[in-house]
Amino acid sequence: GIWEGIPSPDGTVFAARSQAGWSIHPISGTAEGRPVPSLDQTHYLIRWSPDGKALYYFQRGSIPAAVDRVDIATGRHETIATIGENERAGLVSILSVSLGDDMRSLVYGGWNYTSVLYTVAPAKQPGK
Repeated sequence: GIWEGIPSPDGTVFAARSQAGWSIHPISGTAEGRPVPSLDQTHYLIRWSPDGKALYYFQRGSIPAAVDRVDIATGRHETIATIGENERAGLVSILSVSLGDDMRSLVYGGWNYTSVLYTVAPAKQPGK
């Protein structure tokens, strides 16, 4: 079955994630979905391009995480941004990414784990 879907900007198709990976399905339900070349179920879609010709995605668990664009007709990928490069201490995972309509503004949320390390010196003994 389909786990999730994102409608295209023109509303005629949607990108759907299933165990087999990502595919494009008509909203009308009149035809089978066609696979998105080289995207699998481990990729998380961020959004469609405004013209509906490409999808933007990232892969959870990768630090740093590349934000990539894939052309749905050709399968050609290009990295448009890398997130988490300068925040490696305590960053466990990138959980979500949002990309603005200008395709340049990007925000993300992650899971951080930090702790405190204490240094303890032995107590000095009187007279020594």
